[in-house]
Amino acid sequence: MRSRTLVPTLGAFLESEEAAHSSAPPDWIHVLAGLARAGTRIARVVARTGLTGTLPRTGDRNVHGEAATRIDQYAHNAVVEEVAADEMLCCIVSEEAEDLMPIPSSHPDGGCILALDPLDGSSNLGVNVPVGTIFSLLPYSSSDGGPGAGLTLTEILRPGRDQIAAGYVLYGAATVLVYTSGRGVHGFIRDPESGEFLLNRRDIRIPSPSARHYSTNEAYTRRWNPRQHELVRHFKRPPPEGAKGFSARYIGSLVADIHRTLLVGGLFMYPAFRGKPEGKLRLMYEAAPMGLIMEQAGGRATNGTEDILDIRPRHIHQRTPLFAGTRELVDAAASHLEGEAANSE
Repeated sequence: MRSRTLVPTLGAFLESEEAAHSSAPPDWIHVLAGLARAGTRIARVVARTGLTGTLPRTGDRNVHGEAATRIDQYAHNAVVEEVAADEMLCCIVSEEAEDLMPIPSSHPDGGCILALDPLDGSSNLGVNVPVGTIFSLLPYSSSDGGPGAGLTLTEILRPGRDQIAAGYVLYGAATVLVYTSGRGVHGFIRDPESGEFLLNRRDIRIPSPSARHYSTNEAYTRRWNPRQHELVRHFKRPPPEGAKGFSARYIGSLVADIHRTLLVGGLFMYPAFRGKPEGKLRLMYEAAPMGLIMEQAGGRATNGTEDILDIRPRHIHQRTPLFAGTRELVDAAASHLEGEAANSE
């Protein structure tokens, strides 16, 4: 049996992989290390919540009007505590905070921006469904040229294609960390004995359309537009003789649905619908990081017609539809939805 010591840890992998593409490992890897530490803390609390089947609420509502839970706040605080001291960060954008969270930075170029969903899918914890932390790192340059100066939305609201790195920590049967820095997608699994994240998937590639799955919440069918209806009907049609038909897979936790799609292929869809014309998922810290991961794995992510990574957000909590997965299936979805965009002009 191969010795566990031969499997690179997250820290060792980051040092060697990133140094291989530059004269020295970039400073942002310390932020990623802090996110891994926060993930370890959150995983312990998630495990206890899953065991008890309880999800205590605070009685408050977050910036999006959703009922806040203690574990949402715990996850937010855990990330902030683990990364806020890093001199590379100038601010944090969090689903659990209405405004930007500035952080004093001594970095000469102004540091970078961390955008995150501290605990995606937390409402599913009472039934032990996998949940996760989603993160995005964006560059920031002070418009005034001084450390911490010029912290403006103009500089912060950047398209996803500008991301330095993005990823997620999935809390399920195992705790998994997946990240990309624009040179492939790599996965790590937390060893419960050592507490280390160990490399278990290098250069992940999303499978071809031979994996014929689609993932969406069909309970919203009555609120979909006609072209979204037609797209799903297309997937349900009987395949040609000898061909494999589509199967439906939907978990209801974005991190879990995207992770499954990344590993086995298919198409994840969270379209706009009546009552949510801009979609439900947040662009900066949910759709954009997942979009970068999909693209780096050979897939694609769009809002139905436009690449997610090309959309410049108008505000930090902007919402968007999301179609992500195997490139051919995302392209097929776009071709079905193009008429909708033309009719709206």
